[in-house]
This record gives sequence, C-alpha cells and structure tokens, in this order.
Amino acid sequence: MMITVEQSLMVWLIAAPACLGALSLLVPRRWPGGKEALLVAGGLIQFVLACLLLGKEVSLTAPWLGFGMDFSLRWYPFSGFIAFCAAALGLLVSLYTAAFSKGKAYRPLFTFCMMTTQALASGAVLAGNLLALLFFWEGIMGTMYGMIASGGKQAQKTAIKALMIAGATDLMMMLGIGLTAHLAKTLDMAHIRLELSGWGAVALG
Repeated sequence: MMITVEQSLMVWLIAAPACLGALSLLVPRRWPGGKEALLVAGGLIQFVLACLLLGKEVSLTAPWLGFGMDFSLRWYPFSGFIAFCAAALGLLVSLYTAAFSKGKAYRPLFTFCMMTTQALASGAVLAGNLLALLFFWEGIMGTMYGMIASGGKQAQKTAIKALMIAGATDLMMMLGIGLTAHLAKTLDMAHIRLELSGWGAVALG
C-alpha cells in the first residue's frame, strides 16, 4: 500500500517516540545523558512533525483485524490541534525530565514508558476508529503502571492501585464503545450518527 508524505509524517508522529523509547532500553549505564538525549530527541521530533502537519487534513486506513475492524488514523483541524498541543506539552515535559533527572539513577523502564506514553497519547488523539482508540488508550494504562512501578518496590502498591482505578474506568469505556458500535453499526468515528436520546445518550455519555 502506497502512502503519501503526509500520511508518513502522521505515522512517524506516533512511531518516533516509541522507537526511541525502545532504543533507550539499550543505552548502557556508562553513557551519561544517553537516555535524556533520546527523551528530548523524541519530544522534539514529535513536535516538529506536528508543526509540519498543522493546517492539513490527512487520513490513513489499513486492514487490521478483519470484519470491518480496520486501523484508522485521521488528522483534521480539531484532532490536529489537540495532537499539536500534546506534542508541545510532551516536549516541555521531556526537557524538564531530562534536566531534573541529570545525575540521578533513574531506571531505564521510566524513560521507555514515558516516551511510549507520548506515542500512545498521540495515537489516541488521532484514532479514526473506536477500536484503534481503545488500543492506544489501554496501552497508556500499561505505560502508566510502568512509570509508577519504576520507582522501586515501595511504588508497587501505588502502581497496582492506579492500575485498578484506571482499569475500572476503562471497563465503562469499553461498554460505551461496544454500545456505540452496536447502535451505529460502525466503528469508524467519522460515520457515527447517534441521536442524543435513549441508548444513544447512554453510549455517548
């Protein structure tokens, strides 16, 4: 499947931080500042890509799970603005984290999870399909647990508590997505048309 330059930029907006996050796991401890450099690079790349996509309308759909459950991303003015703000905030957080963690023995898991969270957040914002949205959103729950758990044994209880709270709310989200898909007969968010009454109000509420 041939994709355009804009579609490639949108994909790399999500993939770049995740790839650099995975690479950060391979940085040896004897390389001071290596993880921080990758962290800032991931945030900067994502911000630049978001700037290049501003004002454009881009969509990408690819076969995924079959039965009409395609992987879909869509950049349009509203989702693009949110993705741009997320990238800008991600860059600022990356700069702060890199400066704050300088000289501190942070676990590699924290950097990996933080960069992967940036990627998943962008994916959730740009998801054009309810199933793709659920995939990215549930991924954030996992990386959130990893960031908290990277604090050591004492942080395990807090991480499990956060996972349980997020998991309980995500079950309601799954229920809403399932009900919406049943009523609208589609998972494509661009084609969902529900009345704000009856079960439609429950699904969208």
